[in-house]
Amino acid sequence: MSARKKGVDLGAMIDPESKPEDTGIPQRGAEPPAKGKPQPRERPPSRLDQMTIRMTSETKARIMAIAMEEGRGGRPLPIADVMELLVSQWDRTTKS
Repeated sequence: MSARKKGVDLGAMIDPESKPEDTGIPQRGAEPPAKGKPQPRERPPSRLDQMTIRMTSETKARIMAIAMEEGRGGRPLPIADVMELLVSQWDRTTKS
């Protein structure tokens, strides 16, 4: 025996021909976005590889000092960027 759902008549509650009343408050998505709206900033490519490195506290302190020197606006450069910088400099010195 299968149970059948009974249909519900919403004719008195919903009128598909009617339009919503204008309340004066703009609704989300009701109007096209303004032309002067700022575009989202382009993000740098994300890093998908991760690596764990064991090092002495002196080496970590040196890397953190480089991060502070190379950073901008009082913010340190990300450690991954410092490591890429150091590896590229090391490559240049060993290949010449």
